[in-house]
Amino acid sequence: MKKFKMVKWWLAIMVVLLETSTFAQDPNFHIYLCFGQSNMAGAGTIEQQDKTVDSRFQMMQPMDCTDLNRSYGEWYDAVPPLWGCSNNGGLGPADYFGRTMVENLPENIKVGVIVVAIPGCDIGIYFKNGNQNFDTYKQVPQKYEGNAYAWLLEMAKKAQNDGVIKGFLLHQGETNTGQQDWPNKVKGVYDNLISDLGLDASETPLLAGELLYQNHGGACWSHNSVIANLPNVISNSYVISAQDLPGKDQYHFTTEGNRMFGVRYAEQMLSLIPTGISPVAILTEPEDNSSFTTLQTITLAADASDEDGSVARVEFYNDTTLLGTDSTAPYQFQWSGMDAGSHSITARAVDDQGNIGTSEPVSITCEMFQGPYGESAHQIPGRIEGEEYDLGGEGAGYHEQNDNGNEGLADLRNDQVDIETTQDTTGSYNICHILQGEWLEYTVNATKTGTYTLDLRVAADGDGKSIHVEIDEIDISGDISIPNTGDWQNWTTVTVNDVDLTEGQHVVRIAFDSDYINFNFMEFHETTSIAKHNISADKSIRQCPFSADGLKIKQKGAFKYYITSLNGSVIERGNGMDKMTIGENLIPGIYVVFIENSRKNVSRKVFKYRR
Repeated sequence: MKKFKMVKWWLAIMVVLLETSTFAQDPNFHIYLCFGQSNMAGAGTIEQQDKTVDSRFQMMQPMDCTDLNRSYGEWYDAVPPLWGCSNNGGLGPADYFGRTMVENLPENIKVGVIVVAIPGCDIGIYFKNGNQNFDTYKQVPQKYEGNAYAWLLEMAKKAQNDGVIKGFLLHQGETNTGQQDWPNKVKGVYDNLISDLGLDASETPLLAGELLYQNHGGACWSHNSVIANLPNVISNSYVISAQDLPGKDQYHFTTEGNRMFGVRYAEQMLSLIPTGISPVAILTEPEDNSSFTTLQTITLAADASDEDGSVARVEFYNDTTLLGTDSTAPYQFQWSGMDAGSHSITARAVDDQGNIGTSEPVSITCEMFQGPYGESAHQIPGRIEGEEYDLGGEGAGYHEQNDNGNEGLADLRNDQVDIETTQDTTGSYNICHILQGEWLEYTVNATKTGTYTLDLRVAADGDGKSIHVEIDEIDISGDISIPNTGDWQNWTTVTVNDVDLTEGQHVVRIAFDSDYINFNFMEFHETTSIAKHNISADKSIRQCPFSADGLKIKQKGAFKYYITSLNGSVIERGNGMDKMTIGENLIPGIYVVFIENSRKNVSRKVFKYRR
């Protein structure tokens, strides 16, 4: 009986603890994560007018500061500095962002900011794996070993015990000026935060500020054209203008510039906060529990309505991944290039006031099939564009090492392969951002049996890179060295000789054995017909190509033979009389057979396709 009472006592304690935990998170405490470089840390001089703040505006202290009587991870009234201590803190855009937010939100709403910014840092310091080399001024606390992402994530999770994360503020780019892949790097950080914090991307916007303009002395103003591409990569992101904001030097804004910048961040965020009645979205196609193949194009369709306004657009999602948007009824999207497996599809209606209504999810399954791009196989001889790889999705038509979407930003195919507009003299697109271990497959049709040369159009900025080519799962090229062309859009052609193909359909795989190679197209040229190499009218060597049954040799009288690899190494040799079967134990591949008798010496290249 005493044991039973003890259990009841512990259960009661647990209930109280759970209730305390449940109600500790205040839904009216809106929290924003602010990260980037020195401007976000705060480069403006703190003046007397900045030291008075509404207590509804809070900041979480990112580091211990005894001179400010603040401790890491604790909430305080947001009196600047919001980052750093007395000796290195300044005024940044987060200051007047928070002040403007509380001025315009209902009195029951509090706003909190967490500023984790690293002066002089590359965006890579916010990658999951971190990089001590990016921590130029050693600002990341030692326990994080140069990983600012771990620092930011720990503080964010701590803050989620108290309130709700509503968005991200970013100001970064000076160190990455001119890097065209910067938006994709930011997306990687954003996606990791969304996943690790359990947030909904459609409800958690990212606001990114421009850099100091040229007419105000800015040295990195050219990067603003790169920042402008961010909304094309992250659908729920917005660019905050720095036009007319004054600069204190070639990189930083003045105190007044930071105040104005913070107001602009807030105005954008306030415009995104929904008011009124949410619209209604109903997914009408496809039907729940439908089955498809990865070769199909699936029609996604939805009905949407709004009682107190109009529907601005309907967004179609696969889980949390935005597939497409339609702003005109009937709302539809054609989805192709999906991966095999189960998918959860929803439609989200967004009205003209920013309110969102989400449909009930529909579950579908897709079975993996592989097929040629377009209506038929690519013809050989002929040219095959890199972006015309097979349909079928991941593991069928291609393999990608990550799931970051199309980092090349070309609006062409709705899958994970990185495609960009090419600057080569021919072609419209090229494959880019290639990683070691990735591959592309192409279903082809050889119009006749023959020997071909294969030209590959490639570019690389770096040494020691290679690819190889497989046909029907057989490596027919070995390592192909890709020269350093000096730039991703300086193109050259490398050639593979003596490619033997039999008439009919094959699958060509371009396999990438190094990181960061660009690929435009491949082109097969006929050089000779294998028929020209027939040994004699008596068909001494039969069955080319041949399979596990072996290669049939027919001679008159005694003969000897040997089989070599393409580089001349003898693999098999022997003697025969009249008829003989050889090569049964060879692995699939291309070989040369030599036959010698008293009348003649003959040789022929042969192809074994099955063991």
